[in-house]
Amino acid sequence: MYDGEKPVRLNVVQRTEKEEFFHDTQLEPWYDDVVEYLVEFELEFKGMEHICLDIRPCSIREEETKPADMIFNDYYELTAGKRGITVKSKANGRIYENQHVWTSLPDDGDSYTFSPPPKSLPVLGRVVRSECRKDSMKQTMDITWLLELPPHPSEEGKEEKVTVVTRIQLLDGDPMIYVRSRVSNQAANHKLRIEFTLPAFLYHESDTVFDLVKRPVRAPFPAAAAKGEEAAVGQDPTSSQIYAGDLQIVHIGMQEDEVEQCVCRLTALRCIGALSRRDLRTRGGGAGPGYQTPDAQGNGEWEFEYGLIYGPEFFTPEHAVRLKTEPLVKQSCCRADRELRLWIEGEPLYSSYQFSGGHEVLRLFNQQEEEETWTLHLGEKKRVWLSDLKGQKKEFLGDGLEIAITAPGKKIITVRMEKS
Repeated sequence: MYDGEKPVRLNVVQRTEKEEFFHDTQLEPWYDDVVEYLVEFELEFKGMEHICLDIRPCSIREEETKPADMIFNDYYELTAGKRGITVKSKANGRIYENQHVWTSLPDDGDSYTFSPPPKSLPVLGRVVRSECRKDSMKQTMDITWLLELPPHPSEEGKEEKVTVVTRIQLLDGDPMIYVRSRVSNQAANHKLRIEFTLPAFLYHESDTVFDLVKRPVRAPFPAAAAKGEEAAVGQDPTSSQIYAGDLQIVHIGMQEDEVEQCVCRLTALRCIGALSRRDLRTRGGGAGPGYQTPDAQGNGEWEFEYGLIYGPEFFTPEHAVRLKTEPLVKQSCCRADRELRLWIEGEPLYSSYQFSGGHEVLRLFNQQEEEETWTLHLGEKKRVWLSDLKGQKKEFLGDGLEIAITAPGKKIITVRMEKS
């Protein structure tokens, strides 16, 4: 496979021999023996870019892979322990122990409020299997955790356990640790979290749909709430990313985090059996009708995808965008040159991109407090306007291959682009 005349390095993930049915309008249908290869490769996209790859016949050589106790790249060294993983940052030399520990805490709450029983202790996941693999593209660590929970009084005699299979991957030249976890939940009335122990810090940040919110580190869990009151239980919303001390977490749809001094937790599951209860320790009264919600126990299979970045020098909101953005792929017999469609120089968050009626509308958000200037690299000559939310023109910014845009702090701006 070639990008122009530059070879693209392929890694053979799987080789399958099978019988395949072929048909052609000019020939009789027939069966034949074929070999099918599942391969992976890495491409660098500068922005919104069109890349055409050329597939040419060649000899295929499978890379030899060897198991090892550690995986590493230019940024990290990762090893598995009894409860979690240890991360060594090559940039700052720090060693972060007790990372990515799966924990479960009993939850007597309802769909509105988390409410652990008095003096309840978390159950820590135990690593029962770990395996490392290396190939020419990446290094992979597969870890299996088992959490054995004590039976809840409402589930007397039922086996309570959670099994988690996690795949951790390091790519060459990439400061993000890619993680995908598959959870099999066979327990009720508990809260399943992923815990990270970190050096002390004073505040943390997490994003909502429109903003990045800075909050102080939470105090220890409060005592019981008085009648008609609700205790602050130390959990905050997150849309796609969390910044806590030396750690940035980006994720797809996990929605909640807890940050106490030296500890950051990412919520995976809240398993509860009632819409609202009136006997909670953390809320002095009901919040809604007392319906039973057995399906909210979350029994079954769940999958989560997230990324970890250690060291503030590597923090950027672009990690969240990269985790959620898959390239669009189309097979063709026509050759085409590499073509840059759009590249934004700077670090805005973009909330939408639309193409209709021959023009493009791009919506950008400045998440910083101060004013920022970004440069739009357009790939071809275009005329650019500031516009309203409907894409109607308000102010002409200029035309050309590059346009500079200044955005006030904490503001959303909408840009309309047309070909010159």
